[in-house]
Amino acid sequence: MALTITAAVVIAFLFSDAVATAVLFVLLTPAALAASVHIGMFMLMLGDGSPKSRVSHTAIMVAVIAPTVGTLVVQVVAVVLAIGWSGRAFPLPLLAAVASALWCWSITAAAAAVVKAYR
Repeated sequence: MALTITAAVVIAFLFSDAVATAVLFVLLTPAALAASVHIGMFMLMLGDGSPKSRVSHTAIMVAVIAPTVGTLVVQVVAVVLAIGWSGRAFPLPLLAAVASALWCWSITAAAAAVVKAYR
């Protein structure tokens, strides 16, 4: 992450703000989506041990689908905000990546807690 922030600052100073924002979105959005898909597939292992509760099954389905959907929504909102932004917009892709990571962490942690409680 520190390398990405350093690269963002260097890109912002070498190029215009629009170019820096576009480059960061091109670099970070596929990485965030790939990570969220991987995390979602990893959450399939919450079903190990055959939970019997419907609540657990629902939590597992949410943990598989929600990280990718949430990350996609965060990235689309960030792009829309960047298009209409009047100031320097190059931090928006970085903030979107952090927001996506927090979303994935929170939804998977909540699902794991629900599955553990209702197994």
